[in-house]
Amino acid sequence: MRCTKRTTLRIDNNLKTRIQLLAIKNNFSMNKMFIYLLELGYRSYVERYEKDYEFKMVGGKILW
Repeated sequence: MRCTKRTTLRIDNNLKTRIQLLAIKNNFSMNKMFIYLLELGYRSYVERYEKDYEFKMVGGKILW
């Protein structure tokens, strides 16, 4: 069972409309679409961060 937190997002009306259209197209509720997009963005952020971290590792030393 997932523990959820309530949050408030302030987004542009144009972006909100596009997300609503995506939700309708994929037969999702608006909340599920937001959660899906947040998870997708988080995953891509983590992958990019790990790639950058591996790139900075040289000979066992971290270059900052």
